[in-house]
Amino acid sequence: VMRPYTPINQNPYKDGYIDLVVKRYQDGSVSRTLSGFQLNDDIHVRGPMTEEYLYSENSLDTVGMIAGGTGITPMYQLICRILENPRDQQTKLWLIYGNKTEQDILLKAELDQLADKFKDRFKVKYVLEDTNNAAYEKGYVTKAMIEAMSKGDGERRKIFVCGPNKMLQLVCGERARDYSQGQVTGILSQLGVSSNEVWKF
Repeated sequence: VMRPYTPINQNPYKDGYIDLVVKRYQDGSVSRTLSGFQLNDDIHVRGPMTEEYLYSENSLDTVGMIAGGTGITPMYQLICRILENPRDQQTKLWLIYGNKTEQDILLKAELDQLADKFKDRFKVKYVLEDTNNAAYEKGYVTKAMIEAMSKGDGERRKIFVCGPNKMLQLVCGERARDYSQGQVTGILSQLGVSSNEVWKF
């Protein structure tokens, strides 16, 4: 059995190891197996499994991100790569991160720490399906949320989207059957975002 996972460390090849965030699902055969491993147990990995996006420092004015659930992992890698690069000080980032409940938010402490450290460059909005906490938006990602977060985006921008198929359908459309990027539909299309401004993980 195989499952695709995104390492969250910036350069696994250079580091010689990979950091993975794995959410354990009760009926998930791979996540249950991985959560049962002990220190120094062996696993077999291969990849990359899909087309990679290669980010070049200072190539974008704005990086927008819309993630759902475990779709945060490629975003977190990109966020760290940009914000922690001393040669990439101008790029601004925003993230809309959707989950079912507060307990489902992965890497929240790390994201909040980065948002606090880089206040002028990185904004985060959490969206929860089930919450009464006023600190979070309730419901699903909406056109109004994306409009508000993307206001002031620079000319050179890219919006990255990763999450469940239902979220992709709503926000930008799924990838094509051949795993190419496919057409941009959904909310981003309604907002006039072009295909070359969107990357679907």
